[in-house]
Amino acid sequence: MNNLVGWELEWNRYPLLFDIMAPRSELHHLKMLERDIYLHYMEDSLRKLPARARVLDAGSGVGRFGIELGRRGHEVSLVDLSATSLKTALRHIVGRGIQGASLYLSSIEDMGTIFRNDTFDATVAIEAVCYVTDPLKALKELIRVTKKGGPVFVSVEGLYGAVLADEQIPEEKVATVLKTGVLQVEHSVFTRYYTERGFRDLLESSGAEVITVQGTHYVPEGPFDGLMDIHALKSADYRKRVMALDVRYNASRVFHPLARSWLGIVRK
Repeated sequence: MNNLVGWELEWNRYPLLFDIMAPRSELHHLKMLERDIYLHYMEDSLRKLPARARVLDAGSGVGRFGIELGRRGHEVSLVDLSATSLKTALRHIVGRGIQGASLYLSSIEDMGTIFRNDTFDATVAIEAVCYVTDPLKALKELIRVTKKGGPVFVSVEGLYGAVLADEQIPEEKVATVLKTGVLQVEHSVFTRYYTERGFRDLLESSGAEVITVQGTHYVPEGPFDGLMDIHALKSADYRKRVMALDVRYNASRVFHPLARSWLGIVRK
């Protein structure tokens, strides 16, 4: 509830800023770059989906991933606890002429009243399970609604990368975050941060087969964000260079543990 309250307050204060699907938003190009970095690691699994797959975007926000997957011809369902986010996502879905999309106001920890077992060909939950009360319960729900053999894409906040770069972590709480992996600010935010090992443990505890874990977002909002010129993000060539640099950090034994986010792919 801290996240929901904090998010709705921010929506009221900065409606255009948080409408990241709108090109006029100051965060638009940054958030689209971050989406594309995730997709870089997801593409091999996404290419194996049926031509018109049923895909769940859980914790969808304004539809950053659901809209892209809908644009590719998939039948997408968006789930989020924020009514404001879903209303904004609907506007962008309609504006882009995406067919067959559906939206649900719900927690991802309990979708039993919405979806039956084995409903979706693939499930996406980007930057979602680390913000819920029970991450393992949420992860098992994602797996439950996914068809056997289907991929589940999950990302969480990285502990060390976040501590180095995340301005929302108050200085007086850094020691607690490093010790417990949890940040709680009343009426603002509740987040769990993960090391790679901790994230793998979570994925393995779900009972699904772990396909890969990748470190991401070192440059856009991680420990190397100072290398990025946010004003140059309108350039496709510049975005490609940033993405290539981000991939290089993931491949480095030294910098790999400093990921701002971890992306895991598991198979039911």
